[in-house]
Amino acid sequence: MEYKILKNDEYKTSFNIVVHHPMQLWEWGELRKSEGTTVVRVVGFEGKEIKEALQFTLHPLPIVGYSVGYAPRGSKPSKELLDFLFDWGKQHKISHITFEPNIQ
Repeated sequence: MEYKILKNDEYKTSFNIVVHHPMQLWEWGELRKSEGTTVVRVVGFEGKEIKEALQFTLHPLPIVGYSVGYAPRGSKPSKELLDFLFDWGKQHKISHITFEPNIQ
């Protein structure tokens, strides 16, 4: 699977179809953005079809220059997604991402 960080709303509808909780919907991210929070959206493609999607927020840590991520109510991330996020996080000074999976 090929992973990509979304920069615009080109895949908004497809993104919303793949996620499984209201806190992962595109519109929830837009609300968070309007409050000044940084929102990151990641999608996993198989060919041209989105098979996996995750939205998380970034929160700066004072003094140290790093941020932490928070992914509320997402699906359990695949190993491949975690590997992608690990590499992306190192490049963007992300200390860690806390996942709160939507498990009942």
